[in-house]
Amino acid sequence: MVAGSNPAVPTLLRFFVWRSEWWRLFFGHAVPAHGRHRFLRRHRRVLFRRLRASRLYLRPLRRRLLTHPVQAVARSAIPALDALRIVELSCLILHEDHDPARLARVRDGIRDEAVQRNPVIAAPYGDRYLVLDGAHRVRALTELGLRLALVQIIALPESAESWGHLLPAEGLEDALRALPEVSTSTRRPEACLVEARFRDGRRLYARARGEGLVETVRGLKALGSIYPKGGVVRRIDPEADVDPGEGEALLLYRSFSPRELAEVVDRGEVLPAGITRFPVPERVLNVRYPLALLEDGETGARNAELRSFVGESLEKNRVRYYAEPVVLFE
Repeated sequence: MVAGSNPAVPTLLRFFVWRSEWWRLFFGHAVPAHGRHRFLRRHRRVLFRRLRASRLYLRPLRRRLLTHPVQAVARSAIPALDALRIVELSCLILHEDHDPARLARVRDGIRDEAVQRNPVIAAPYGDRYLVLDGAHRVRALTELGLRLALVQIIALPESAESWGHLLPAEGLEDALRALPEVSTSTRRPEACLVEARFRDGRRLYARARGEGLVETVRGLKALGSIYPKGGVVRRIDPEADVDPGEGEALLLYRSFSPRELAEVVDRGEVLPAGITRFPVPERVLNVRYPLALLEDGETGARNAELRSFVGESLEKNRVRYYAEPVVLFE
């Protein structure tokens, strides 16, 4: 819709909605075109869905702003901002192990920047939180002597996915066959633990020798011994159409349901690092929350500081929402 071109739209409504400074401040810039302002159709659909979800009606602006300050309006229109919390590290439960080399890199990066750049992703689990993504951040913050962490709280997903790993192919097949904790075959077994795909089209499957979830976890841990020491593992989306390159092999792991992850935690076990993957809609990134606010203190007061931090970021136009897929260089 182009404001000013539709006679069915009342002039007063057009003035308050499309030409107000508040609208442009909150949703971005408008493009002048001979006295008119327009938004791309796909952007307008996203904006109106969020307006309806946050109970914002297109009625005169002055009366609406009396009950909806800009910060509160923006937070309600971007629900992920309301999901940010300051949580004690002792309340975060880890379901996966860590990679020492990666932990060192994450810890040094957080220490040098003096900020927690990205929130930990966690879901409620009893009176605590199950960490779905960010185990290395949790361990790094703990090693740095902090007591609190910035967390994005989400509902426990109905299903979990698993990453694929690209490894050097040389010696991989012999290493898999030599592991005593797993049995291998060229046909996919019923309880497949991992599938190895090679450049020439060959496939090798492995399953745990024992039965049950604990034996499955032990089989996964044993697979860690075939990884190159000190090497960088490339993680691949298993749904992506990726074939191993020259001299490479692709390992595809079985997925775990949230119920299975909870059982792993209850049994005192952890999965190897970098296997589970949880798609998170509206993942909040690059918050850069100061470590000085995570050293200590009561969580109620710290969460009030977080709300102020978010509000100031909105006022300074530091928050962007992207409805479309985004490619990020890290």
